[in-house]
Amino acid sequence: MSEEATLSGRGARGGAVRAEYRSGVGHLHWEDDGTRLRTPVATVEEVRVLGGSRLEIVVEPHLRRPPSLVYAVDEVSPDAAEAFAEAVRRDMGRRGVHRWRGRAPGWALVAAAVLAVLVAVDVTVAVRGTELPAPLPWAQVFGSLGAPPLVAVGIVYWDEWVLSRRGVTAVAVFAGYTHQTALYEYTDHEGAVHQYRSQRGRDPVLLRYDPRRPSRASAGMRPVERYGLLVPLLVGAGMVGAMLVYTGYGLFVSLTTG
Repeated sequence: MSEEATLSGRGARGGAVRAEYRSGVGHLHWEDDGTRLRTPVATVEEVRVLGGSRLEIVVEPHLRRPPSLVYAVDEVSPDAAEAFAEAVRRDMGRRGVHRWRGRAPGWALVAAAVLAVLVAVDVTVAVRGTELPAPLPWAQVFGSLGAPPLVAVGIVYWDEWVLSRRGVTAVAVFAGYTHQTALYEYTDHEGAVHQYRSQRGRDPVLLRYDPRRPSRASAGMRPVERYGLLVPLLVGAGMVGAMLVYTGYGLFVSLTTG
């Protein structure tokens, strides 16, 4: 059964702070003056109530070096603070981040399987002497040109969708330049350091990473990027879809005639 807890109060800068927690999700949501952060329970070292009206959540420091990061909210109800703290404590130590045990099939295996099916259809159509409006192999070659943009842009949208659902907030710090691109470093919930490339300059970047695959990270897509990438995505999907439909049509005609 899912347990929920919410706490509202005042932050260190005097602004409104709201903390949310739901068991089973494995994250704390912390909203401070419109900035919404997501922190995994696995990184929480301690939850404490001070003076009855102050709640502090102590998070493991960057690279596991002191000082620890402390999220604090003041002017809260003592009962609400205790209830929130107890809800988080009950999940600490038994709720971690679960990594994938296996490996998903690589793109090479998927491509090989699709190619084998297409070749089998071509051979069937050729052996049965089926006549089509356009040569099937040439139609497949043309349609396959849409696969690279479809896959590349599809991965971008897939990563954004995954990170919007389970992404963990982290601050990436500028580390230098590589090939005229700014290079940042951020630390995951287990203390490992990962790199992130961006064109955003030297300022720290607030991004989200996937706790199941910490190297997957994003600082979010700008509207022009989000909608601009729809063009190659739709073109690629149209070309691949037309190729598959024509291949299915050729197989159907071959098996039902002659």
